[in-house]
Amino acid sequence: MAIKDKSIDPKILIYAKKEFLTQGFERASIRKICRNAQVTTGAFYTRYKNKDELFSAVVADTLEAIEMMYTRDESPTFSQNQEGEVEIGWLLTVDAITEIVNFIYDNYDGMRLLLCCSSGSSYEDFLHIFTNKSTKLLLDYFNNVKDVNFSLAVDEEELHLILTAFWASMFEPVIHGFSYEKALSYSKVLAKFFNFEAIVNIY
Repeated sequence: MAIKDKSIDPKILIYAKKEFLTQGFERASIRKICRNAQVTTGAFYTRYKNKDELFSAVVADTLEAIEMMYTRDESPTFSQNQEGEVEIGWLLTVDAITEIVNFIYDNYDGMRLLLCCSSGSSYEDFLHIFTNKSTKLLLDYFNNVKDVNFSLAVDEEELHLILTAFWASMFEPVIHGFSYEKALSYSKVLAKFFNFEAIVNIY
């Protein structure tokens, strides 16, 4: 049995990313990717069943980073201010919004592929899937809160709509090609419009 030349794989992924970023999934050409990577289509199809599987491989690192972000062990945080009133510790502070922007821009190419170039692929509903998972995580977060009496002012469907609006807004700088600095400045303004404290009633 012939030994597969593993040096080919990185070249395919490099030129596939370039092709998907410039042409989008639907218009991307496997033949062009193979030609630029200097590999045969035969060699390509021994590695990937089709273009969709190749796209999945290109965005795999970004999806893994998102999954790691989802699974970070963060305990629900409520605290008391100087007057003894209970406050929510997960509000969109400058540090919190900066962390989100840093994550997005640390994974910029992958996020752009998922948000702008995935139409026709298995990931064309990325925003919807991402928001569904974010909604579930936030609900789980609240369900694990201890020793604080509170209720949510919205149901699960309404929370999903709010988070859809929030994440769509947070991803707009990627879609419009903002620099990191411009995206960070924009996000700090955006944080003022999403007052998540308003959806929680503390007793």
